[in-house]
Amino acid sequence: MSSQNSNAAIFFHGDAYNTDRKNLMGRHTAGEGFLEGFAQHGDVDSFWGYVGDKRATREFTAQIKHHRPDATLNFISQEHPKWLQKPGALHLPGPALENEAWRRRVWRSQQKYSLCGLTHTTASKTAQRAIRELVLSPVQPWDCLICTSQSVLRTVSDMVNMEKEYLADRFGAKEITLPQFAVIPLGVNVDKIKRDDASRHKWRAELGIGPDDSVALFVGRLSFHAKAHPFPMFIALEEVARALGRPVHLVQAGWFANPMIEGAFKAEAARLCPSVKVHTVDARLDPARFEIWSVADVFISLSDNIQETFGLTPIEAMAAGLPVITTDWDGYRDTVVDGEVGFRIPTTMPSPGSAGDLADRHVSGLDDYDVYCGRTSLITSVDIRATIAALSTLFSKPDLRQEMGAKGRMRAESVYDWKHIVRQYQAVWRELATLRAAGNESARPRKNRPGYPGFMDPTIAFRSYPSRNLVVSDWIQKSTFAPDTTPWAVVSSKMVQISPIDRYSEDLVKKIWDCIDDLDAIRLKDVYERLQGFDRVLVDRHVLLLDKSGYVVTTPDNGT
Repeated sequence: MSSQNSNAAIFFHGDAYNTDRKNLMGRHTAGEGFLEGFAQHGDVDSFWGYVGDKRATREFTAQIKHHRPDATLNFISQEHPKWLQKPGALHLPGPALENEAWRRRVWRSQQKYSLCGLTHTTASKTAQRAIRELVLSPVQPWDCLICTSQSVLRTVSDMVNMEKEYLADRFGAKEITLPQFAVIPLGVNVDKIKRDDASRHKWRAELGIGPDDSVALFVGRLSFHAKAHPFPMFIALEEVARALGRPVHLVQAGWFANPMIEGAFKAEAARLCPSVKVHTVDARLDPARFEIWSVADVFISLSDNIQETFGLTPIEAMAAGLPVITTDWDGYRDTVVDGEVGFRIPTTMPSPGSAGDLADRHVSGLDDYDVYCGRTSLITSVDIRATIAALSTLFSKPDLRQEMGAKGRMRAESVYDWKHIVRQYQAVWRELATLRAAGNESARPRKNRPGYPGFMDPTIAFRSYPSRNLVVSDWIQKSTFAPDTTPWAVVSSKMVQISPIDRYSEDLVKKIWDCIDDLDAIRLKDVYERLQGFDRVLVDRHVLLLDKSGYVVTTPDNGT
């Protein structure tokens, strides 16, 4: 059932694909959804995990098998990226391509496979550094960075172009190879998100909401500094509640990072919307996570934060058949068709170039990321009059709510269900394979030079440190001061097994010892000859361990 070149190994670590956590973020939901969608809808015969340890192997297996029990699984250790040529591409859960691009160059395998990452937030120093590194790292035209919205693509393009301009001004750089940039939105599993009368009655009864009361629902992290400042929402709901003549409720389905933030939300809600009954539900927990949509008449999310790039919750609301009120902001602009599935509320920022001080304080460390996002949010306004108008219209017109909700559900099903999104990813992977087959690699590593100058092999970077280097002509002989224990006993020492990935083995020590047991001395090259089935690098390391621990002495050939 597979399409050629439609597969990619998944760079797997639990943090990127698991929503079972206290500090739940949008990227976790998106990552888990992508993996579920790929398992269910990926047009492939087998799935590849690019894993660093046994735990990652187990978690990847469990998540894929949960959604596709008959799946064939293959694993590539992150110690051996050259084997990524088998699936042909590596999917990374973030924008940082540089490390894997350099590692690919170290292995002299730049044209063997493609790298494909995607953006989440583009405001953090880490994310912006990763995007700028695309200009400096050995990415190839058959690599790709997926941008989740047109706004993100413009931000990424601006960052990349400014970095290119700097290199041109300072070094005269003219030809800079970049990856492809593609826009693919995040997705949702539409079938999981439904509104039904039973859930509506259940949650309204639990929260004390009458059957004819009007309810607005916000879903997401409750953070005034890093998600959506609630002032416009609170003020608009208060105005509508006073005019409507029946109870108005706001259900905040999310979580607070700490008691200070929770206290601030409650205090400002009491001050700004005393006529509105405000409820808070922890949407990280089942069954609220999938049922809470049923409680509402309208979904509202007035994001004003640069931390946001796409916004999954409006799509989830559309999948639930709710009309949506969102800001005209970043990815919301792509997903919410104004006047069709809901309303987009205008936003305003200062003129470009007027907030360099905020960026400077962030870069310098004077302000951390949360403060930077929060201060930028405060200089972004949301049209409260338009918000009042949208809420008033939808609360007073049930037929319009139903019409917009139905159109939203259709849009979610036809555009944003993971079965469509996964196909777009696979189309990108196929296109990258075509470019890889026809292209020529840039920045080809020179012979006898390290492929990764930033992090060189320590035996190259620090070659001036030792008195000499072990060479094939060296002699190895037993020492006259060897410890009383057997040579292979040293392998079990805690001072030797520093890392679980160290490969010192009793078997190889015994074989090296056998090579010199009946001789006064033996050359290293002769040890290689006798141990042809062993990697010479490992033989060298074991010989030097025996030297270090007093069992043998290695000496240079003096020509006699």
